[in-house]
Amino acid sequence: MLAGLNLQAQQWPLYSQYMFNQFILNPAVAGSDEKIPIVATVRRQWMGIQDAPVTQSISAHAYTGQFVGLGVNFFNEVAGPSRRTGMSFSAARHFMVNKANDTWFSFGLSGTFYQFGFDPSKLHFDQPNDPVITTAAISKFIPDAATGVYLYNSQYYVGFSVQNLFQTTTNLFDIIDRNYNPASRVFFLTAGYEFVLNDNFSIQPSVLVRKVFAAPYQMDLNVKATIANHFTAGVSYRTHDAVVLLAGANIPNVFVGYSYDITLNPLKSYSKGTHEIYLIVKMDNILHKKGGHFNNHQNTRGHGHRPGGSYGGKKNPYKMPVQ
Repeated sequence: MLAGLNLQAQQWPLYSQYMFNQFILNPAVAGSDEKIPIVATVRRQWMGIQDAPVTQSISAHAYTGQFVGLGVNFFNEVAGPSRRTGMSFSAARHFMVNKANDTWFSFGLSGTFYQFGFDPSKLHFDQPNDPVITTAAISKFIPDAATGVYLYNSQYYVGFSVQNLFQTTTNLFDIIDRNYNPASRVFFLTAGYEFVLNDNFSIQPSVLVRKVFAAPYQMDLNVKATIANHFTAGVSYRTHDAVVLLAGANIPNVFVGYSYDITLNPLKSYSKGTHEIYLIVKMDNILHKKGGHFNNHQNTRGHGHRPGGSYGGKKNPYKMPVQ
């Protein structure tokens, strides 16, 4: 019955391969790459379940000089009767923390603007003839914001961000009742470290802690390996939800990644798992041709590069001069 229904918008979507594009979680990452990474993602969750969540996104960010990074993200999320389609603009300011080991700290803000759609015809009600209920599609424009901080160098990163900062509410049915659509704040804490064992092999453990208001903490524990500077393989465990297998291949300036979530939650009897595909294209930074302000460290991109000193005494071709 709609009278007792408190409808809630989709919260921030899950990404199993977030470590390849942390910008979608944290606006402070904008500009932390000396190239322009363009990232396209498609995620189909809980295959076999009707109207299960589907997410598509495409993002890009760049360092523009003067220690400033800018970025944009376009997204479309569908789950059952609800849809969220929009974009976000991000800006970040980077500060040198330690020149000796090229450690940087950044602070970022983003504005998010999306159209929230709701199709009541996909719901089943106990009282379908209730005059409050409408079967017409509903669409609302919702603004919001995000903020974050990011500490990083060529071997490690630590980030904290908040999405849905304003918790914008929407009265879907334009009545004075409890039928608001709150988008609760979502908190993300990320950290990772790269252990370079030799010129052809490194291991990168990482962790993501996710917290939605009035919901329990969720943690992703990840470990992945980069082999011969071109191939990536890894595994993740998401608490009370899934085990994730991931693999990817890197050629100059292009990375293709795939992950498969093995469902562990109560939906495992109905779900055939979750598929996610990543495509990353690195473009030369035409906005700042002198290069970035940092080393092109692997943890931000997650593949294809080595920090300084791991090329058998040769100069690291990916190392960028500090401004």
